[in-house]
Order: sequence, then C-alpha cells, then structure tokens
Amino acid sequence: MLKNRIRISYLCLALAMSGLVFGIAHQHGFTNFYMVNDDTRQQTYWMQQWQDPELYKNDPLTQYAKSYVPWGIKAINFIPARFINPLTFSKILAGILFVISSLFLFGLALQFNDEISAFLSICVYFLMGSFMMKISGGISQSFVFPLLIAYLYFISRDNLKAAAVTILAQSVLNPYCFLLCTVTHIFYLLHNHLDSILAVLRKIYGSFLSLIGKERYERPTYYRPASLEKLPGEPLIPPMTFLLLNVPILVGVVLMFFKYVVCVNPEIGRLITESQMIGHPEYTSAGRYELYPLPSLFRELFISPWIFNAPFTQAGPVIGWIYMSILVLVVVYAVLNWKRIGSFKPFRVFLYLAPASLLLYAVSRAYYIKLFIPGRYIEYSVNIFYCLVIAVCIRIAIESMGLRKCAVPIVGALALLGAIRLHNVGLYDFSRDAGLYNYFDQQTAKSALVAGHPELMDNVLTFGKRKVFVSYELSHTWIQPYWSKIKKRTEDFFAAYYSTNPDDVRKFAKANGIDFLVVREFDFSPDAFKAPVYFQPFDDQIKSIARPDAKFAVLDKESFPPTFMCMGIRVLKMSSKNE
Repeated sequence: MLKNRIRISYLCLALAMSGLVFGIAHQHGFTNFYMVNDDTRQQTYWMQQWQDPELYKNDPLTQYAKSYVPWGIKAINFIPARFINPLTFSKILAGILFVISSLFLFGLALQFNDEISAFLSICVYFLMGSFMMKISGGISQSFVFPLLIAYLYFISRDNLKAAAVTILAQSVLNPYCFLLCTVTHIFYLLHNHLDSILAVLRKIYGSFLSLIGKERYERPTYYRPASLEKLPGEPLIPPMTFLLLNVPILVGVVLMFFKYVVCVNPEIGRLITESQMIGHPEYTSAGRYELYPLPSLFRELFISPWIFNAPFTQAGPVIGWIYMSILVLVVVYAVLNWKRIGSFKPFRVFLYLAPASLLLYAVSRAYYIKLFIPGRYIEYSVNIFYCLVIAVCIRIAIESMGLRKCAVPIVGALALLGAIRLHNVGLYDFSRDAGLYNYFDQQTAKSALVAGHPELMDNVLTFGKRKVFVSYELSHTWIQPYWSKIKKRTEDFFAAYYSTNPDDVRKFAKANGIDFLVVREFDFSPDAFKAPVYFQPFDDQIKSIARPDAKFAVLDKESFPPTFMCMGIRVLKMSSKNE
C-alpha cells in the first residue's frame, strides 16, 4: 500500500512537471491568437465552419482538407468548437497530449525499478525537440507519440485489453500509427501468446468441422499465455476471451478500410505511385515536399532524428553542436563506466516495435507512397528508444560520479532546461499581417474568394476566414487528381500575378470568380528573384515570364486601385460582388 502511494505521488509530480514545462514553453501561444502550429492552417482552419456555417462554402480546398482529416480528430474537435475557436483549442489539445505522452513514458520508465531513471526519462523527453514538434498543433500526427507510448506501456504490462483499445483509437486518429502498432501487436502476440492463438485457431477449426458434420477431437479449452513474466497462479485465458480481447483491433481494421478505401472521393483521388514522381521536380528537394529520391535507412535512423532533437533549427548550429557534444560525452562516459541500475524491462517492447518498424519501412518503400512516407514508421520508434537510452546513460553517469544525492536538483535543472529548449517549438507567429486578416474577416463577404501568393493565402484562409484560390499548405503533390487541379490553378495565378498586361489580370479574375487579389509588393522586388520565388516547377515558370525591372500590372494603382494597404501588402477588388 505504501509503495502504491509513493508511485501515485511520483505520478502527480511527473504530471506537474510536464504541465509546467508545456506552460512555460508555449505560453506565447496562449497570449497570441496568431501564434499557432503551421499545419493547423491546413487541418484545423476549416473547423471554424462549425462556429459559423457560412464560412468556406463550396470550397474545393476545404473539401479536400476535410477528406483527409481522420474521423477521430473531427470528433474530438466538434464539441469544443461550439465554445472556443478551434485554433485556440488546438493549443490546449497539444498541451493535453504532451502531458499524456510524458505520463505514459514515465509509467513505462518506472519499470526500470528506479524512480530516478523514470524522472530522467521525462526530462530527456523535454529536451528532445521532436516530441514537442510533432505534438504541437493538436492535429493527427500530434496523437502518434501519446498513442504509441501508451500502447508500449500496456504491452509492457501484458494488458491485452488496453493495448487493443489503444490500437482501435489509433484507427480513427492516425492511420500510420495504427499500422505500426498493429504489426507490433502481431509480433508481440506471436511471442507471448502463441498458445492462446493456437487455441483460438483450434476452436475455429473445430467449429468449422461441426458445421460440416464431421467429428472433431476435443482439446483442452484453456491455455496459459506465455507472458513476459509468468507468475504462479496466473489466471488462464480462455480462447474466446482471448479472441474478444483483440476484437477492437479487428474493428479498427474495418474502420481503416472504410475510411481509406470505401469512402475515398474520386474527385480528390488517391495517393500516387513512385513511378508518377519520376521526372517531376515538385517531388524533389526543390519541390513542395522532398519525396524523391528517398533518404537512406542510415539517415532515417541516426541523422534525421537529431535535426529536430538538437536545437539546430531553433538556436542555430553553434548551440546545436554544443548540445550534441554534451550528449555524446554523456553517452560515452556511461558506456565506459557501465553499471546495471535496476531492470531493463522497458526495452523489451522494442523486441516487437523494432521489427515492425523496419518491416513497414521496407513495405512502404517497396509500395511508395501507398503507405505514405516510409520514415513515418521509423522516426517515432527511434525517438522513444533514444529517449530511454539517454535517460539510462544519464542515470549511469550520476551513479558513477557519486551524484546520487544530487539527483533531485539534477532532475529539476534538466526540466528547467527542457522548458527553455522547447520555447515556442512547433509554434509560428503569423501576427505580422493581422490587419490584413481583420480586413477580410470584418469587411468582406463570407463567400468571397481571394487570390494571392499561396504562402500568404494560408493565413488569409485561417485567420481571415475566407476561401482562397490556392494555398501553400494545401498544395499537396502526393494525391491525384487533386494535385493536377491545384497545379493548374497555381500556374494560372502566377501567369496573371506577374503579367504586365492589366487585361490578363482581369481575365484571370473573371474566369475563376476571384473577388479580391492580394498583392505582396516584395514579390516584385529584385531581392525576391534572387532566391526561389516558389517551389518547383512554378519557380521556373515565374522566372521565365517575369523580370525584376518589368512594370507589373498589379502594381499599377490606376488600373487597380487598392481597397486596403498595410505593411507592403495591398488588396485589389476584382469583382462587383456586394461586401
């Protein structure tokens, strides 16, 4: 009883630590409405329609965004959207998921049988930027770490019911997390519950023989599961009970089938194939998303995780390499001063997760991009593994250096460093053009269609709450025929945007029902043309039709008098539709 109370107090302390770290790290997100995760501008923005049904009507971009957001994400956001803006709720949801992940990680690490190692695990979790980067935004990928760590926690305790329910939740929250944990679960069951699986198969076979009128040999009904740690007097699992425990996974398979096979909108399309990428620059490093060629497995395992885990992108290369140097020194010191501290039971789950990750990685490479990006099946697994390994190394270093009495202040210091490390990670401040967003939100018709540089249109779509002709975040190149339509729209827009003939601009607006055209003056400056103006193949298109010294039509105030101007941005009214 006393031990349970101590564990509960430790859990409460871990809860307080993770909540405080998130609060410090993302405090600006709660004080600045325009500071959000960038991907909320493609997955969450349209949920504002639940607050105002007049928004985003008959918008193909919004229809696409709705189609790929999982059912579970919609369900979680639906009721809160009645009381709070979905963009604000996305930050609250991210905090909840961040805390949940840390608690399950703490619970998993408690199996080291060393509380210091468990606290160090969540401290390392705070210090690794990838966790916060993925969780921030409260979108589909935000659920992967919480659900994956929760699943690992449950199978480490041989809790089949909770593990299966977790996999069911994954089926409606994140598809590749579902696939990863389902395959992991198969390996886990084969290794630990093979007798129960065989018993179920015998039961099914016997039932089949009965149906066709043949005699069957009656075998014992109950079998002992080969669990991770068998205990004397452990209850036996009847075959039907074992089968029922795994029914949630079968339900998840059915839900996945309906969502991603049956309910596919043919006008939007399906994921493309690798052969469709070859020869198209939009799939290379110069394109919207570097999909081809694929990075090596070595890079996925040992390089890519540290691009975000070390603060290279937030603090620069100097701080990043100092961080990595300290980390390497700690690991090397721990290896040279190896001491077995507690149990290594938490690492047993990787006996199932590792082969599942590698198998799905191989299959997704072979059938690229039908199972989406292969790296998705690697990155989450290796980050959790690295987190636990580094925590163990720090624990060994503390013990070897005789600093056990200093463990509490060390944990506190690491948690504080984690809060500093995660400051605004996963958040981006889009408040610079707040005046533009307010103009559209307050002074234009809710049915208005706005055209402008796609990178700026994401914010008009999200904060200005108006339909846009094309946006960067929703320019997904990996699904056809959706991408062909967006590509054509983008080509038409840039042809008019950089035209020197006012009639070209007017024809474009009339043909596409454009009500407003947003002009960012920097786009026409010589400095803009020194770097890629937009991703390929549009950059080549732009530079083939535009010269920095040209007299661009949209900058001619006589032909197109602005209705709004602010900080180098002007809005041109292109139709006579009532505001």
